[in-house]
Amino acid sequence: MYAAVAAGLLLAFLITRSITLPLMVLRAVTEKIGRGDLDTLLETGSKDEIGLLADSFNKMTADLKEITASRDDLNREIAERKSLDESLEKYRLLMTQTNDLAYICDKEGNVLYLNDAFENLSGHKAEEFIGKPFAPLFDEENLKLAMQSYKRTLEGESLKYELVFKDTGTLCEYKNSPLRDESGDIIGVIGIARDITDRKEAEETIQTIVEGMSAEVGQDFFERLAEFLCDWLKCGIGLVSELTDESTARALALKVDGKQVKDYEYKLSGTPCENVTVSGLCYYKDGVTDLFPEDVDLVTMSAKGYVGVPVKNKKGNPIGVIAAISHEPLELPDNAERILQILAARAASELERKQAESKLLRELDIKDVLGRVSKQLMYFGGITSISNLIYESAKELTGSRFGYAGYIDPATGHLVTPTLTSDIWDKCEVEGKDTVFTEFNGLWGWVLNEKKPLLTNNPSEDPRSSGTPEGHLPIERFLSVPVMAGQRLLGQIAVANPPQDYVKEDLETLGRLAELYSLAIERMKIEEELAVSEKGYRELFEGASESIFIVDPETRKFLDVNENAARGLGYSKQELLALGFEDIDTSMAKNKNEEIIRELTEKGSVLFEHTHMRKDGTEIPVEISSKVIDYKGRKVFQSIVRDISERKAAEKSLKEKSHALGERVKELNCLYNMSSLVDKEAYSLEDIFTGIADIIPPSWQY
Repeated sequence: MYAAVAAGLLLAFLITRSITLPLMVLRAVTEKIGRGDLDTLLETGSKDEIGLLADSFNKMTADLKEITASRDDLNREIAERKSLDESLEKYRLLMTQTNDLAYICDKEGNVLYLNDAFENLSGHKAEEFIGKPFAPLFDEENLKLAMQSYKRTLEGESLKYELVFKDTGTLCEYKNSPLRDESGDIIGVIGIARDITDRKEAEETIQTIVEGMSAEVGQDFFERLAEFLCDWLKCGIGLVSELTDESTARALALKVDGKQVKDYEYKLSGTPCENVTVSGLCYYKDGVTDLFPEDVDLVTMSAKGYVGVPVKNKKGNPIGVIAAISHEPLELPDNAERILQILAARAASELERKQAESKLLRELDIKDVLGRVSKQLMYFGGITSISNLIYESAKELTGSRFGYAGYIDPATGHLVTPTLTSDIWDKCEVEGKDTVFTEFNGLWGWVLNEKKPLLTNNPSEDPRSSGTPEGHLPIERFLSVPVMAGQRLLGQIAVANPPQDYVKEDLETLGRLAELYSLAIERMKIEEELAVSEKGYRELFEGASESIFIVDPETRKFLDVNENAARGLGYSKQELLALGFEDIDTSMAKNKNEEIIRELTEKGSVLFEHTHMRKDGTEIPVEISSKVIDYKGRKVFQSIVRDISERKAAEKSLKEKSHALGERVKELNCLYNMSSLVDKEAYSLEDIFTGIADIIPPSWQY
């Protein structure tokens, strides 16, 4: 009996254990799932009711995990939508105030917001795309770029790119930025798009200009620019002009109805070009002749429309005008102002280079002419020959058609003008004309009476003018300087009627020529009067404003010196007579003496520059005119010496200015070549730097 009871108890224990153990495991798993661990599975390995219960429990866990994940996604989506809604409210006011297209999209590319600019740019209403993808707005090529850029923005990049709306062809520049919530997580994309269609068209037009004109320089460039204005604006007249002074402009290029017009110059007063130089760009669509009735050229051209822009130098001062004039009302494209400003900047660079080159060449020409005149004066005999040389040089340097060079007769005080007979005598029909003037009247007389230079480009209205006598050649422009030796009036140089207005540089040039004329007159008078008599020689010798030395060719000692020579070197006359010319020469100058003496002996005269040393040791640059003369029955050297310290200082200044101008021309040439390279859109930054490195050395050798 006990055995049966024991067996029963054991069987009951085993049955109970097989049921309670799985239930305990199930309870433990249930507690883990309750704590959120949905990855826990119940494993029994049995096929009985407990096994089936475990399978059902595992399926329930998997379903619960899926439901929980969906709930998390939904909560996250709700949170993102809430953040997007908050962002919409945050940016809506700002986006409605911009003229550019403003937009917000979610992470899937659905449009959440578009401002009013969208309809004008895309051709669609905003409500057609709210809550929908933006893809239908673009063709395949543009959509590919849009999607790539959108993806990169969602990865955190801020991008700028260009797309074309499919239905309108409008080209826009897009700027995308990631849209973030308060936690910094990216929840969408925000951006703006700006219409750059006109800008692109302008850039293409500019590129056409650059390609068409990049190789043109100088006069070819100006003529090409005038032609371009006519073609681009479909007008009959294109003008590129240079301001010659505050009141006058000269055409660098003028194209009228397909033909280039040469030598056109006009007064600015009462013209639209005057307004351009004062106020900047000016545009008159129609009726320009009514607005500027004093501009007779506009009437002659049958002008109706006008647009002009100033050409300014680096300092911002106007130096020229670019203008287009039409025979019909002038319509301007939307990008006209920007293109005109670019053309003006390019023209300014070319005009400044032209002016720098012209100034440098003129300085070199002046220096060459004055140097040649200085040498020739030494060999010219007689006042008539000297005056003709000065007169011809004055015409050459100023571009004048006629004039004269004359001297004051010291005996009478009259003006003697031997050059009047050389080229205008037969043309002048003034009754009783003469080459000697006893009274000084009008503009030329004012110069002599006041001993001051005069420049006028409108003689008939100059208050100093007394008019021109009947039969006199008409005077359109007049320039004159007195010839002076200190305060003494020696003569006059006068020129008239160049093809262009005189400028202050012409006055300065004529003044430098007058200095040479003064020296020649003084030297000629000395030489002529020395030959009259010993008494006259002595008076002139001592009274001359120049230093005069008489030198023994053999001993090289001074046989005679004038007071001016002793005073200029700081010696008494007795002290100086005890010396020779080698005692007053610097060591460097002494090295040239043998060559100078040999040339003087062979040719009989020589003109050269030297350096003398004063008694106190200071050095002075001098110009020496030496010749072999008869002196008390023997051949000696006579040297007339002039202090040229001021002239040397002026030449040094001129040389420095010429060098500075040359450097400026190099700089402008280099900058122009560099700007032409940068304007090429196809070049990368590396190409540009490489090109600049190749450009600078040859450009700087200009």
